[in-house]
Amino acid sequence: MTGASSSYIYPNMVNNLETVQVEAHEVETASGHRLRIDKMVNVDFNLDGCNMTIKAYILDTKFDFVLGRNWLQKYLGESGLRYLLSHKQINRAIRHKEVKEVYLLHLSDSDLEENKIPEELQPLVEEYQDIFRDELPGLPLDRGFEHVIDTGDEKPVSRPPYKMSLLELDELWRQLNELLELGLVVLSASPWGSPVLFVKKADGTMRMCVDYRATNKKTIRINAPLPRIDECLERLQGAKYFTSLDLKSSYHQIKIRESDIPKTAFNTRYGQYSWKLLPFGLCNAPPSFQALMNKVLGDLLDRCYKLRDNELYANYKKCEFGKEEITFLGFRVSTASILPASDKVKAIQEWKPLNNVQEVRQFIEKLIQAPVLQAPDPKRPYRVEVDASDVGVGAVLLQEGDDKQWHLLAYESRKLSSAGRNYPTQERELLAILHALRTWRCFLEGSQYEVRSDHHLLKYLRSQSKYTPWLV
Repeated sequence: MTGASSSYIYPNMVNNLETVQVEAHEVETASGHRLRIDKMVNVDFNLDGCNMTIKAYILDTKFDFVLGRNWLQKYLGESGLRYLLSHKQINRAIRHKEVKEVYLLHLSDSDLEENKIPEELQPLVEEYQDIFRDELPGLPLDRGFEHVIDTGDEKPVSRPPYKMSLLELDELWRQLNELLELGLVVLSASPWGSPVLFVKKADGTMRMCVDYRATNKKTIRINAPLPRIDECLERLQGAKYFTSLDLKSSYHQIKIRESDIPKTAFNTRYGQYSWKLLPFGLCNAPPSFQALMNKVLGDLLDRCYKLRDNELYANYKKCEFGKEEITFLGFRVSTASILPASDKVKAIQEWKPLNNVQEVRQFIEKLIQAPVLQAPDPKRPYRVEVDASDVGVGAVLLQEGDDKQWHLLAYESRKLSSAGRNYPTQERELLAILHALRTWRCFLEGSQYEVRSDHHLLKYLRSQSKYTPWLV
């Protein structure tokens, strides 16, 4: 018996039963995995001497049969629902050792339109269902790629464990045993060592983190560049439908070089352990992961096939398919516009009232409303509008759309140096133009564009008889 909204039965259990076709829909598991169901069966069974019949959806789960709330309501009535316990009651009973064993499986109908996969993409997702995992299967595949922790001639550093509450110690013990069973960590006796702490996730569970700050200070940084966000957004120009793939515990899918495993050691109340794969918190983890993505997805073709071929697993819950709007690199991207994600401007919208000059200064240059950006179209002409003040210069890059309106592509500003503040107005305006042209050269070079300024004296610049050294 569960808190599932309906009852479900494993396909192999219904070989001799008559099935009924139902309207196809999806259910969502507690881990966020969505499964498609389109058949139902009437199941007759005997429970404690009582014959019962219940309708159950056919669903591929690890359980033979799941009795849901529809069974509770039918045979126990509303009074039977009083035996349902909240997660707080369950946790309290476990702490008081009133429960010997608990199994939890939560299934609920998924009605959220935004989470549904377009029907025409369903066969593709089902074809590559093996790359979507709720949990990683174990150690990563040997892909000829390993994470290296280069500390040069630095001496090892080790820090003692942080003090933890009883609740955190219980969670630490549980997670350590789970990691040991999966073979992701090993007992260690390393001269290196970092402390462990817990961070509460959005769903209330606790994520174990290792504080590698001391180790990172000893590590030589990788200078491999990460992709520019603005270039990634620009490449989306003209796209109508978007798909995003999120790898499950992405860093944990990369191996650590054998000789560097001792450097990942972390100290706990229950001993010292080392990671056999890339943990979160190391300073070179982002460029290392980016290097793997460049290696695997360099040509950007047949992405799902390449993930399967390299045994890289995606988090189905966080993937989106065929959407007209997605969140990408902190922006909400659609065919019509590019906006900062709502959580990026929420802090500004909810800023407390300003009470003094210092608070006003802190608020300067913060965004009040999300600017609407368009992706550039290299086939259309551009417009650059600039302006200058006593303390800075600014510019916007525009492009005319099909609606004959000029749409914002990018904006740029720069604070003037002490020397720049001494320039006359004309030269500050010219500096604004120069800064804009240099910033957006990648768009403007080889394209048709115009520059607009509200300082009309600039049109006489070429007719000046004398130029300052800066202008020359």
